Amino acid sequence: MTSGRYLTRTSPQLASVPRANEDLANGLGNLVNRIVSLVHRYRGGEVPPGEIETDAELRELEIKVAKAIADFDLRAGTRFVCDAVATLNREIEGARPSAVAKEVGPQAVSRLDSLLARCIEDARVIASAAAPFVPRLSSQLLEQLGSSSRLPRFIRYSFASRVPEVWPELPETEPAESAAKTDPA
Repeated sequence: MTSGRYLTRTSPQLASVPRANEDLANGLGNLVNRIVSLVHRYRGGEVPPGEIETDAELRELEIKVAKAIADFDLRAGTRFVCDAVATLNREIEGARPSAVAKEVGPQAVSRLDSLLARCIEDARVIASAAAPFVPRLSSQLLEQLGSSSRLPRFIRYSFASRVPEVWPELPETEPAESAAKTDPA
C-alpha cells in the first residue's frame, strides 16, 4: 500500500483531502473559465491594462494556505482556497458584468475594464494559492489566465496582456491512484 493510501485510510484529517481537492479543482476551473469567457466576450481576450490592487484578505491567501500546510491542516488550506473561489464568484454575480457592458459612456467602460482586470488578477492569486493541492491544474489555470511563468505567485510571475481562448475541457487535474492496486503485503 502506498503511503498516500495508508494515510488516507488511517487519518480522518486526510480522508477528505481527495474530495476537497476535487471540489477545489472544479470550483476554480469553472471560475477561471467564467472570467476568461468574460474577457473574451467584452474585450476580445485583451486584459484591460492598469495596476490592480487585490483586497487585503486575498493578498493573505497564500500565507494562510502555507500556514495551514505547515500546521498539517490540509482541510483548512483547501477551505481557504474554496472560500476565495466562492467569494470571487459572488463578487462577479453582484457586479453584473453583462449589465455594465450594456451601459454607455466612458465611466461604464472604465468600470468594466476595472472589474475584468481585477477578476483576472484575483483568479491568478487564487490559482497560485491552490498550487500545493492541485499543482498541475494551478499551472494550467495560470497559463490560461495569461501567465508567462509556471512558478507559483509567491516565487515569481508575470503575466501577458492577452488571455488564450477558453479551453473546452481541462485534462484530469491529478492522476488518481488506481483503486485496483493490490496490497503487496
